[in-house]
Amino acid sequence: TSLNVVLSLSDGNHTLTVYARDTAGNLGTATVNFSTDSTPPVITILSPEEGVVYETSEVELNLSVNEDVRLRYVLDGISRPWVEVSDTFTDILHVGDGNHTLTVYARDTAGNLGTATVNFSVSVPKPDLRVELFGEIYSGTGPERVLKGTTLRLNATVINVGEGASPPTAVGLYVDGKRLADFPVSSLQPNQSEQVSLLWVPLSLGDHNAVSYTHLTLPTN
Repeated sequence: TSLNVVLSLSDGNHTLTVYARDTAGNLGTATVNFSTDSTPPVITILSPEEGVVYETSEVELNLSVNEDVRLRYVLDGISRPWVEVSDTFTDILHVGDGNHTLTVYARDTAGNLGTATVNFSVSVPKPDLRVELFGEIYSGTGPERVLKGTTLRLNATVINVGEGASPPTAVGLYVDGKRLADFPVSSLQPNQSEQVSLLWVPLSLGDHNAVSYTHLTLPTN
């Protein structure tokens, strides 16, 4: 003989005792202790924050959960593996400029699934390198005319007029379309500059054209 009963219970610990009496009046009992949990875990995403625009391509993920869970997150449709988490979880999100969506899933030991989602944006400040080139007499006669064999100093000043730091780069100096030299330039913060110089001796009479480039605009010749 079997008996099926649906119990409506609140979350928590419970004790169930069953009594059975046969036709002879004998009484039997059985007891079980169990717990119920129908509440999804709570996920609190501390970073990134909803609607915030970050000026870095490496955004910190920092979150907490209120119980032991298996957790994974999906960034812009790309899922990461499940991991065991008991309290807090951190990671670094590598993201490009634009809008991003992060969804976190957490499943507790009872199988309940909790979710949390944030939307954020990234706009990394960009460098903007400008090059100023000028020449000065280093030896010989002048300044009205530069004679054949006169040594000139070509000075190129690289200025970062952008809002972000520039990576290490290089400046090329060209005269009459011929590359004379490339000079390394260190990383420049906004409004920071660096100067490179080259001594050059014109070997022919007439007009000459001197040009400087950053590595972003170097000609191919």
